[in-house]
Amino acid sequence: MKANIRIILDGSLFYVDAEKQQFVQAAYPENTIPFSQLKEEGGFYSMLYAIVEKTAKSHLQLIHELSPELKRIIIPKEVLRQEFGKDSALPALFNQTSYRHNWGILMIDEDIDRRLKGELPKIIMQGKTYIIDIRMQELRAVDQPAERILIKELELSADGEKLHLFFDTKDKQQISKEMVLMPFREGIVQLKIPNEILLDPVGAARLYGLEDTELLSRFPIKMNQEAVGIPLSKLSHQEMIKLQKMEAALAISPKLRPYKPLLRKGKSI
Repeated sequence: MKANIRIILDGSLFYVDAEKQQFVQAAYPENTIPFSQLKEEGGFYSMLYAIVEKTAKSHLQLIHELSPELKRIIIPKEVLRQEFGKDSALPALFNQTSYRHNWGILMIDEDIDRRLKGELPKIIMQGKTYIIDIRMQELRAVDQPAERILIKELELSADGEKLHLFFDTKDKQQISKEMVLMPFREGIVQLKIPNEILLDPVGAARLYGLEDTELLSRFPIKMNQEAVGIPLSKLSHQEMIKLQKMEAALAISPKLRPYKPLLRKGKSI
């Protein structure tokens, strides 16, 4: 086993200490899990993991496995036996399998490594690349950093998984709903992008005061994403009705009187 292997157990980062035959929690090195707590099962080890305490329990306590405070983690033996190179595709493939079978363990693949080292993920919207900055709550254009899309101002889908915005494919920029409706314009698409947790689970964890890796056990990190664009002509019937209702509301809304500054005697300030 290699002493410098890093793994994520149910969202917490651990180092593999081959010399002392134990896992060492990165955030709290005094917290260790001895390999003696692992149970050998063919080509795998299993661990009864205490979610809150971040320690392993004896397999004699399997009777309590249905408790929400305990989780069975599956660790393939090859994960502990070898160190994969920086450019190896195996950790990413392993993580896909782990997500699919709910093993509860992740390796540090290339995307996770880049993000933990501070690189921000990116998303392409109609050919234009934006940096995803959850801390600043914005999507920032790579070629024009002053151009920002504020995440908190985007509309959340009914299922909570997507954020919606309108985008002008000619000018390559976000536009408001009001601009879409007055009148309908050519080259406008509705973009659907993941919510902030799916955009950057590491950034979201930091924003909410969690361990950097805590959300990765449920939400994979993708350093490069692409928004899905739907032309207005292909929006669903319900979405078109929603836009038309908004257009009607705008038409009957009271107009503000033009502002005229009061004339004051003496110098203006």
